[in-house]
Amino acid sequence: MKTYFAYGSNLNERRFKARISSAQFKSRATLARYRLVFEKPSKDGSGKATIVHDDKSVVEGAIFTYADADHGALKKFEGGYSESPVTVTTDAGEVSVQTFVADRHDPALKPFDWYVQHIVVGGRKLGLPEKYLEVLAAVPSAKDSDAERVATEQAFLK
Repeated sequence: MKTYFAYGSNLNERRFKARISSAQFKSRATLARYRLVFEKPSKDGSGKATIVHDDKSVVEGAIFTYADADHGALKKFEGGYSESPVTVTTDAGEVSVQTFVADRHDPALKPFDWYVQHIVVGGRKLGLPEKYLEVLAAVPSAKDSDAERVATEQAFLK
């Protein structure tokens, strides 16, 4: 089994399991000295979530496990990200896990509104701190003009 720290749209467990069927939520986790930003360039022209060092911030997220056989599929979904080991804090103490960090950054990008909703809705269902989610919900976002993609993504939010 692999252990993974999710902080972006993979917090929407329903969507994540549609991609990686063996994914199992294990616990909430906090990554100290990092900040969540939406600077990872995406093929759709929007900014996706990534983390950057920031000594005064924390990133709230979740630990998932998944089958070793699904690692290749996760890496494919996480194109443009590189695996990175991090140490997160859980109710049970510190845990070393893998996460994915963007290879490139563009601070001018905005996430699509549905993308931010995956993080907020998923985070809320997993019990992440409401104040943290409120800050993310207020991030400036863009409307996606691809109606088919919007419908597909919104189906995971129900």
